[in-house]
Amino acid sequence: MNSKRYFIGVTVGTFLLLIILALPTILVDPYFHYGAPKGTYELNNQRYQNDGIAKHFTYDALITGSSMVENFKTSEFDQLFGTNAIKLPYSGAHFLEIDNAVNTALKANDDLEVVFRSLDLNILDEEKDSVRYEAYPEYLYDDILVNDVSYFLNKEVLLEATKERIEWQQENKESTTFDEYCAWEPGTTLKEKLGGGYDTERGTVEESAVFTEQDRIRVKDNIYQNVVQTAENNPDVTFYLMLPPYSCLFFEEMIRAGEWEYHIEVQRCAIEELLTCKNIKLYSFCDCYDITCNLDNYRDITHYDENISSWLLERIKAGDGLLTRDNYMDYLESIEAYYLEMNIADCF
Repeated sequence: MNSKRYFIGVTVGTFLLLIILALPTILVDPYFHYGAPKGTYELNNQRYQNDGIAKHFTYDALITGSSMVENFKTSEFDQLFGTNAIKLPYSGAHFLEIDNAVNTALKANDDLEVVFRSLDLNILDEEKDSVRYEAYPEYLYDDILVNDVSYFLNKEVLLEATKERIEWQQENKESTTFDEYCAWEPGTTLKEKLGGGYDTERGTVEESAVFTEQDRIRVKDNIYQNVVQTAENNPDVTFYLMLPPYSCLFFEEMIRAGEWEYHIEVQRCAIEELLTCKNIKLYSFCDCYDITCNLDNYRDITHYDENISSWLLERIKAGDGLLTRDNYMDYLESIEAYYLEMNIADCF
């Protein structure tokens, strides 16, 4: 009898201890897994917080993509487009990962009317099922209640995220805005980093990459599965898609590697696939040479600063940079000739 009572006592005690350990995370919910936040909060963890934001925040517009959208400001987007937007960046993500996030938002929010998304040039030709990060906290992304134990009985979540959220509110800090979320200061510009250390001589390309039929199929599959199909399934939502203006050094490196003609064909194939969908508005600013050739606008060969992010929104609202079936070939011919003929020394 004593053994039985001891067993029951240990079981009940253990259960109560687990409840005590789990309650702070359940009540504070630092990753918004159970609902919209109560009180103020800090946004500081993309792959742990974004899913909860998509499911439980109030919004009618979504800005998403890779690090190319980290410096976009929802306040500017709202002012230009008359929306109430959130921003969900996924640094380094491939198209499948971002498309999953878009579909989560569409499923959770019937009021979503506008999706703004960047399409990184360097992953247009990735395999359709490729992902950059495989170690997602799946217990936050699925609807399986049983595996929530990995959330509310997670030592790191309790001692870091939950504790930090409690301290954040105790110190009466304001919530992180979506303007601030993941935004970064340029610091040292690309031009300053390189100084005079960039070899401005191209040299001779011995062999150029060839765009094959297999490449064409891969690009089309990637774009259709992870971009176009979602737009087709949501005809009442407007998708603003952008090919971001990487710096001229990105294109210069392609030319030197013998991949320039290949890249032009990748862009051509992707653009043609995207232009098949009526509710997609596709923009590109790779031909804004006063932007791309000013290395003070960049922190590396692809990432532009917040001023360029603001400029891009203004241009998109004005309808500049819009690609159509009538002008996309002129756009491709322009960038193909310009970057091939430019003198990179002029950028320094």
